[in-house]
Amino acid sequence: MLISRLYGYSAKTARSISEELMESFGLGEAKDRTVQQYSGGMRRRLDIAASIVTKPDVIFLDEPTTGLDPQSRMQVWDIVKTLLQQGTTVLLTTQYLEEADRLADRIAVIDKGRIIAEGTPQQLKASIGGRTLSIRLTTERGDWHKISALLNDEHGLRVWQGDHLRLYKIPVLEASLANQAIHTLMENGIAIEDFSLSEPSLDEVFLALTRKGGTP
Repeated sequence: MLISRLYGYSAKTARSISEELMESFGLGEAKDRTVQQYSGGMRRRLDIAASIVTKPDVIFLDEPTTGLDPQSRMQVWDIVKTLLQQGTTVLLTTQYLEEADRLADRIAVIDKGRIIAEGTPQQLKASIGGRTLSIRLTTERGDWHKISALLNDEHGLRVWQGDHLRLYKIPVLEASLANQAIHTLMENGIAIEDFSLSEPSLDEVFLALTRKGGTP
């Protein structure tokens, strides 16, 4: 109501707008409680509700889901989707690349203060290869330098460490190249426990573009 009144709405209109937004954002039952009693997710929803009192053409959301639990994060995602459906342009900054993949029509990747890549999620994924080959070694004694040198020399492929020592990620343009890479590793004594071929994630795109995933 305060924000509505500051924008010049009458008390009656401000109350109507506030009640509509509170209900829309799932805060109706909490409207008589102080904000200090709200959870982090509720406060984030309240912030967004207050920012769209005037139905803006453009809204900037700076890491709106940081620190939220999965359920609250999904609630914020639903709000963003609703804003998009209503015609509002949303400029969203986030460190959660899954979030960007789900919500964004276009993405700009920023590294060290500079935009280093821009495009749709699919365009960015295609820029590092059509697929990602994930290999898991049988032991944690894998030699990243040996694996990287083998695949780079034989097939021109780049390799980066996964989220643990036995896992490696290799972008490939097509399935046949993944098959060749596996054979090359096995022929050179690299014991593979299992492997999979999938579409690259935006996390993998970011690592490839910023070259932070090249070493263990």
